[in-house]
Amino acid sequence: MVYTLGLLPLTAERKKLQAAKLASAPSYNIEYAWADYAEMPSLRWSSDFEDLLAQRSEMREKYELAGYSLLPWRLFDALPHDRKKSNILTWDQGNRPSCSMHAAAHAYQASELITIALGAPVLYDAVNPIYNFYLGRGGNYNGGLDLLTVADEINGRGMFAVSDVGEDNISVHGAGLEKEQDAKNHQAGIVSIEDDLEENIIRVCMGLGAVCFGSGIYATGATKDNNGIRVMNSFSRGGHAQAFFGYRQIGGTEYIWNQNSHGDRYGKTPNEPESGAWITRRQLEMYCRDMANYGYPLAVFAECEPQTDTLPNTFQLPRL
Repeated sequence: MVYTLGLLPLTAERKKLQAAKLASAPSYNIEYAWADYAEMPSLRWSSDFEDLLAQRSEMREKYELAGYSLLPWRLFDALPHDRKKSNILTWDQGNRPSCSMHAAAHAYQASELITIALGAPVLYDAVNPIYNFYLGRGGNYNGGLDLLTVADEINGRGMFAVSDVGEDNISVHGAGLEKEQDAKNHQAGIVSIEDDLEENIIRVCMGLGAVCFGSGIYATGATKDNNGIRVMNSFSRGGHAQAFFGYRQIGGTEYIWNQNSHGDRYGKTPNEPESGAWITRRQLEMYCRDMANYGYPLAVFAECEPQTDTLPNTFQLPRL
């Protein structure tokens, strides 16, 4: 399939709007506990947020030392059927220029799975990207979006659950559009990553977070490196949005997972999706060179609708 790239660079006017919104946004403060807010906040990076990421990174390390994996796709496979309202982990954007909202959906779903693994009494439900794409475009499919619009959509409107609108991510349906009010149950909390992009994206992934980002390059293939890790290669140019989450370090090399929406094209390795691959810190540098042209990358945190009356208390975490 030939994929249509749909990430738009920010115009000068949109960059001014982004700066104004961030100037008026509160910084992350420890008082912001996602579950305590009727509407998820849109926040600026702060030292408090760095402290939160450090705490979550220590938590990830403790789980790994105990022999457990918190990688989202492993959690998805281990999650019992009665903890899922839908059974989708990754999306293929098909012929729509909707990469921006597919990247946001992947980041949101990864965050949702980690939230559940850490004890949130909620059910997993994938979010269908095409509705936010269509509405973010003003009611059409003809063109792309920038990340500023993505932030407004996933934080303000909220995202459309698959259990509400179905699995068709190519076309919207009238019945699905009627579920817009229910999207408020799936608003994303976001923290804009404004500076030191390479280091701070790594921090988010180490801290069990997920990132929605845009860049002028994307990978069309993957190969195994000297550590035996399947990593992206064969990079092409064009405005494209994707997601980062997951972290590992082997032989002194740091890796984060690069989730794309171009189908299962990156080869097979045990217990890993074929629709993405790892990238090294050095490869991340390439992505970061022009990220700001498309809007600041977004650390994405899921809001989950509690379902405490129907849930078992725990599930068996996957082993490393």
